[in-house]
Amino acid sequence: MKTTTIRRRCVKCSGWFVPDPRVGDRQVTCGATECQGARHADRCRDWHVHNAEAKASHYQDVVVPLRRAQPDYQSRWRWSRRLREIREQTGLLGGRVLASLQALVSRAGQLAGRARGIVQTGVLAGEMLERAVTAVSSMIAAVEQLQASTAELRELGL
Repeated sequence: MKTTTIRRRCVKCSGWFVPDPRVGDRQVTCGATECQGARHADRCRDWHVHNAEAKASHYQDVVVPLRRAQPDYQSRWRWSRRLREIREQTGLLGGRVLASLQALVSRAGQLAGRARGIVQTGVLAGEMLERAVTAVSSMIAAVEQLQASTAELRELGL
């Protein structure tokens, strides 16, 4: 038994496509993002032309009362959006930094173990290495606290 596949031309790019069976005869554009975006823009333009009264009264009916009821809403939204961006950047950076710092402390422990009983001079010798490890350990604690705060903000939806 031979099956035939119905093909159509896209109304935007004129390319051939096989329509999705769930959509049927209603599908007029191919699956390309550009074609779908152009079709959506056309439909939005048509809607706005035929529903001008909805657009005209929206500002007075919706925006003005909202701004009166919550004058700081937009500022709070901007603040939370910026906080979310910073949290996302911090989350990406924090994991990498934490792993690097922990590797440094581990390596410093190996170096300190090999240096026991030997008098060393130069870069990070003796007590300087121990002080550096202490400082890096403090940084690790700070990054872990930063990650905990980031997780709390994520739970809050920010």
